Amino acid sequence: MSTENREKLRLMVAMLCHKINLPEFIESETGCTLIWRHEGRSAATQCPMPWHNDSKASFFINLMNDGAWVYNCFGCQSKGTIINFCIDYLGKDDREEAVAYLVERYNIEGITDADLMTYRFVVKSIDEKRKLECANVKSSDQCRELLRYDFAKNKKWVANAYKRLNKALDEQDIIVVEDIGHEASGRMIQ
Repeated sequence: MSTENREKLRLMVAMLCHKINLPEFIESETGCTLIWRHEGRSAATQCPMPWHNDSKASFFINLMNDGAWVYNCFGCQSKGTIINFCIDYLGKDDREEAVAYLVERYNIEGITDADLMTYRFVVKSIDEKRKLECANVKSSDQCRELLRYDFAKNKKWVANAYKRLNKALDEQDIIVVEDIGHEASGRMIQ
């Protein structure tokens, strides 16, 4: 598969994950009934996967902040998006086959390169947000480790670091977020 076709497939997957309502899809494909925990955002049911004989509701579906639905079974560890569900539950061989199935099932026609370009910006924005979140987690972990190392010596510095961290997160400045983590780890060496 060419690089251009891989990029189109990636964008098509992102579009389908945002357009198709995973809870409705799972109910219609499996016949299971979802128990809504947070109306419109989170539901649970017994795992529908053929290899998992589930006796309690260990299968959860959640709406992510970026607007995509994901599922996770805490029993059999099956998880992912609607694409993964098509592969796991329906036995589709790969992402291409899952995308083709969903496009046919939902009569999605006439998707242009311009439509996919719109999702390129959505995917890029989501990727940048995830990188910022990961940097925040790493920096926060470094600050907590610094407090464990020597609380009395570092509590004032960490309090100030968290203020800087919050400001950097508001400004979405990943470099400052990462620098705070490096500073914290450097203070343990001193």
